[in-house]
Amino acid sequence: MIINYTEKEVREAFQRYVKEHGPQCCDCLQCEEDILALTLNQLPPRYVTSHKGEVITDFQFSEPPDNTKVLTALVKSIDVVCRTPSHPMEQA
Repeated sequence: MIINYTEKEVREAFQRYVKEHGPQCCDCLQCEEDILALTLNQLPPRYVTSHKGEVITDFQFSEPPDNTKVLTALVKSIDVVCRTPSHPMEQA
């Protein structure tokens, strides 16, 4: 099975961020997916095919440079989606 480990990390970072800070604007599924997609488009994918690959990549993501890149991209994406949601706010 091929896994985009970046996607896994972004989803986990998003959940941690929302848990710690609460939803920053609309918390509908469309906005969440927009935030995740925008974040993923700012980061390089990292594909793994084995448990060993996951362990190594997990260690790399725990290092400050990668961890900071994910969080920075996530915060930027939240800001963009909150300012310009892809739906009228009344429909949220």
